[in-house]
Amino acid sequence: MVRAKGLAKNKDVGIAGASVAQQALRAGLVDELFLHVAPLVLGQGVRLFEHLGDEAIRLRKMSSLDSGHATHLRFEVLRQ
Repeated sequence: MVRAKGLAKNKDVGIAGASVAQQALRAGLVDELFLHVAPLVLGQGVRLFEHLGDEAIRLRKMSSLDSGHATHLRFEVLRQ
């Protein structure tokens, strides 16, 4: 993530995929989470909030928006 921030010249860096997001959350590198929840089951996958270790991840909801196809959620990741 440090390299990604450097390449992005300190602009925002996005993470896609639960496995990479879990690693970044465990490392304390995530400031905000944008989750898009759609009523569609695609099969098996990686659960975002599994395998995060013993320390709780605290979130503060910043916004939510319902659309016809999904609910869009934005959370601040609170530092311990």
